[in-house]
Amino acid sequence: MLCTGDANDRINAQDLPFPVEILPLAPLTTLRAPLAARPERWFHSPALAHRVGQLVGRGQVSVLHLDDLAMRRALPHSSPPIAAHHHKLEPELALALGRPWHEVARLRRAERRVVPRVAHHVTCSVQDAARLTARHPNILTTALPCGADVDAFAPAEYAARDPRRLLFLGSLDYEPNRRALRWLVGHALPAWRRRFPDLVLEVVGAGRPGPELAGPTPGLELVGTVKDVRPHLHRAAALVAPIDVGGGSRVKLAEALAAGCPIVATPLGAEGLGIVDGQHATLAPEGGAFLRAVECTLDDPEAARARAHRGRTLARTELNWNDLAGRLVQIWTDVQRVASNRNGVASASSSSRSRKRNAGTSAASK
Repeated sequence: MLCTGDANDRINAQDLPFPVEILPLAPLTTLRAPLAARPERWFHSPALAHRVGQLVGRGQVSVLHLDDLAMRRALPHSSPPIAAHHHKLEPELALALGRPWHEVARLRRAERRVVPRVAHHVTCSVQDAARLTARHPNILTTALPCGADVDAFAPAEYAARDPRRLLFLGSLDYEPNRRALRWLVGHALPAWRRRFPDLVLEVVGAGRPGPELAGPTPGLELVGTVKDVRPHLHRAAALVAPIDVGGGSRVKLAEALAAGCPIVATPLGAEGLGIVDGQHATLAPEGGAFLRAVECTLDDPEAARARAHRGRTLARTELNWNDLAGRLVQIWTDVQRVASNRNGVASASSSSRSRKRNAGTSAASK
């Protein structure tokens, strides 16, 4: 696997069960940067582009998996068939966040340039697949939800949940998460503590905390980066995810399902995972309905535990990493097979034309 990162990423990559090459990022040139969307600038890496080109040039790549369209500049001009993973649809996210029109236009332009080169598009939900296909009608898509290692996240039988501890889990510098945290800290937490004075909102996630987490706030416990989120998922009375914008992957919810942790989320926040409101978790829009849904979860821990148990069954049957990985490998296999068949047809057609030209030459010479 080739990716970009820094020294900390190299340390973390040592624990992975497959070889990883981490290449440095570099800024786009002054002339090109103003024309590129922000995600393209964040992921730009001439070193990555050079390494991909080396491997492709040596014939060592049969299928190229592009894990983010923002890394499109690393693609060589000519490459093996490409499978692309859309963890989120950047134009939709930019619109929902109120980004300037020119930023949305750059994202759409970047998408238009790379989509035609991709043989198979993998999205995180059928909704994202429909949104992408609406713009590019002739593409091939597969919705593949995010998942979790259901065995690794299994809760210990003796684990006891803190009946007054809520958990927010996610990157602290990701804007949809920051919007959710601003609402939680500024509105929801004070309201919940009026009913439950000993309630704690625990915030776990990597990244630099924003101003919404600055300063002491009664009931707020900022943990930040952790090496293992499982103890936090196993201890919380519920994971709260009041996400009002987004799309893409929902890793934290998949992990919470696998951990048997009760969940209260917005319908958008749970999109693509197959969660049914009232059966696997509680779904409610941000605002008063979400406040009441969390209070009901705290008031009736037995019902919350039953939903979490069914949620873990959903994770085992539909969101198991092993099964999802097998489906992704099948996509790569299909992409390679189709490309091989096309190359075989093209070679046969070329040989046929060559034989016809040679036959014509022979006849003329006689």
